[in-house]
Amino acid sequence: MIFYGWQKLSYIDYPEKLSTLLFTGGCNLWCPFCHNPELVRPSEDSPHIQEEEIIAFLKKRTGLLDAVAITGGEPLLYTKELKKFLNHVKEMGFSVKMDTNGTFPERIQELSPLVDFWAMDFKVPPSKYHLLAEKDYAPEIKESLSIITTKLKTPYEIRTTLYPPLTSTEALKEMSRYLKDAKIWVWQQFRNVKTLDSKAKKISSYSHEEIVSLKSLIQKYFKGKIEVRD
Repeated sequence: MIFYGWQKLSYIDYPEKLSTLLFTGGCNLWCPFCHNPELVRPSEDSPHIQEEEIIAFLKKRTGLLDAVAITGGEPLLYTKELKKFLNHVKEMGFSVKMDTNGTFPERIQELSPLVDFWAMDFKVPPSKYHLLAEKDYAPEIKESLSIITTKLKTPYEIRTTLYPPLTSTEALKEMSRYLKDAKIWVWQQFRNVKTLDSKAKKISSYSHEEIVSLKSLIQKYFKGKIEVRD
């Protein structure tokens, strides 16, 4: 398997664990606020990191690192390759965290025996997913949310980037209805420094005061914990 980015040591990508962070290339969504635009459609000039190099690194870090975190792009585009790679990782004793956009619920089920922590991006209300792709992924998103929050016994977090044009008060209220079984909903601040759509660079982030107000309001509809991250 080929990866398109690698942060060898991360203190923040796997809760309470030291991890190495791997980036896959390619994504089936086109989110204007994406902060990894170079990974959505990787070029020939993108880094190409072979699986063998990573396995060799991990063998030397046994007992020093706790986990492998995989993000993208959308990692579940490569389920077959990931199964082979993750089997190696698990055999070495590392925990695995997997990020996903939730558009492949059947692949979440397929990989679940090899994943110790799921992080799913819930980007917009299901009624708005047609704005992010040529296909309307609303049914898949609803199913993935159900699988991760109720059917699997794996720790997880559901994450939303607060991009003002798509995450208004009404949008967040609608999203909360699909999270009635979720224990945690992570809100991430939108940054307009690097975006997939150049127009998104002109969008201002919510202010701290606006986020506090939004959280206070939405917490009336969402019974779990809302965690705000910069």
